[in-house]
Amino acid sequence: MAHRRAADWGVTRHRYVHTFHLHHTAKIATEGEGLITEVHRSPVPQDAWHFGSGFLSGRSIPIITYHRRRGEYGRSVVPIDDAGDAEEAA
Repeated sequence: MAHRRAADWGVTRHRYVHTFHLHHTAKIATEGEGLITEVHRSPVPQDAWHFGSGFLSGRSIPIITYHRRRGEYGRSVVPIDDAGDAEEAA
């Protein structure tokens, strides 16, 4: 982003990067060099390799609202239920 859209990057006041590929509930967030980076839980369904490797965490999607001048305004997390979970709850 800083290289491909340098002019846009240069005029921003709040800079956030979000990635997904965390297989457990630990929170990883860094704030350095004018950039906030967060790694979120993976929202994709589990495959056989991940299950066999012991990655048994749930899935979720963060919903983050930003204010144009003030940065992050609010957040919540939406869990993703697997089909088997929904049947057990019924």
